[in-house]
Amino acid sequence: MKKRVSLVIAVFVVLCCISSCLGAVSLEKYGYVITLGIDKGKTCRYSFSFLMESDSGAGEQDSAPKANITTVDGDNVFDAIYTAESALPFRLNFSRTSYIVIGFDVAADDELPELFSVSWSRLRIRTSANLIISGSTAQEFLDGLSYTDEVNIAKLESSLVDFYERDGLTSQMSISEFLYAVKSARLDPVLPYGAVDTSAGDEGGSDTTDGKERKGGMVSYTLGSALFSGSALCGVISSRESRTLMLTEGKAKGSVIQFDRDDGTNYSVEVSNVGKPKVRVDFENDSIRVRYTINISVTLRQDSEINHAEKEQGRGEISKDMKEQIKEYLESACRSVFEECRELNCDALGLGRYVSMKFNSVKEWESFNFKSRLQNTECDFDVNIVLESASLPTLFE
Repeated sequence: MKKRVSLVIAVFVVLCCISSCLGAVSLEKYGYVITLGIDKGKTCRYSFSFLMESDSGAGEQDSAPKANITTVDGDNVFDAIYTAESALPFRLNFSRTSYIVIGFDVAADDELPELFSVSWSRLRIRTSANLIISGSTAQEFLDGLSYTDEVNIAKLESSLVDFYERDGLTSQMSISEFLYAVKSARLDPVLPYGAVDTSAGDEGGSDTTDGKERKGGMVSYTLGSALFSGSALCGVISSRESRTLMLTEGKAKGSVIQFDRDDGTNYSVEVSNVGKPKVRVDFENDSIRVRYTINISVTLRQDSEINHAEKEQGRGEISKDMKEQIKEYLESACRSVFEECRELNCDALGLGRYVSMKFNSVKEWESFNFKSRLQNTECDFDVNIVLESASLPTLFE
């Protein structure tokens, strides 16, 4: 009985000690790094920017966390963290990091493999965090995210890339996906391209970006995509070209495309569904020919030829001429994007994924060295247009 009582007392003492330690840690304030920015440094090799929101503490759960940015130089991220924490009243915590923004100069100098060789488990950064290439510096992009004080950074960032991806105007790729693309050699990375609205703060221009209303005071945005050849940045494509690239992957549902007729009238269609492409690979002497077949469903959204009465009745049809125009436009756009990427030696379409299926072993595939044969690769596109809905929206929808 005495032994049992002694054991219970010992366990109780240990639990009290543990509880005391946990209590002390739980009271510590953390700076949660929502976005990490990486640029060339002035005094050290790199400059790291930490966009943080401080732990609001008890009683303040209903208020949006306030954001702040700390920028320090360091030869690696651990040096930068040590320097930053020496001047901050809290420790940095990366468990909520959703984005890593890379400055243009860093990406162009092929420094990402070395940067990404750090121990992610030690930093507690999830490899599902998304990457963004900034057209200027990462610090400027982060400054644009927190352009006003009354901003919930977490909510803004969660929709920063998602909004454009739904419309197909940019791409999206995580750390793990980037590293897989570089290592596998079956495709090249394509990352969202970020920019800052330089008109912000001008009279009459502080609330708009490219003529469109800006929500939440954010002046940074993603539009277009950054192309890589291997691990090095090699070029940038526009939002329209990004949308075409995503169509070849069976994505970009929701994109709206406008067409003009010879008589001056116009109409617009919405891509309501994109089927997974069927891809055929043929070897022709020293060249490779890849044939894409893509089924795209479209919905007629607007037609200036249809009068008011017909709109109210919900009538609208895609004629044979319209189908041909849409087909020719998309096939030409796909070819153009492929050729532009090929010229940059970038396999943005991921053709290597399909060509590699022709080989029986990894050794055969690696010795084939597809990337060196990319310039001798041709790509054909056959786009089939399917009418999903023949009705135009009425005034009451």
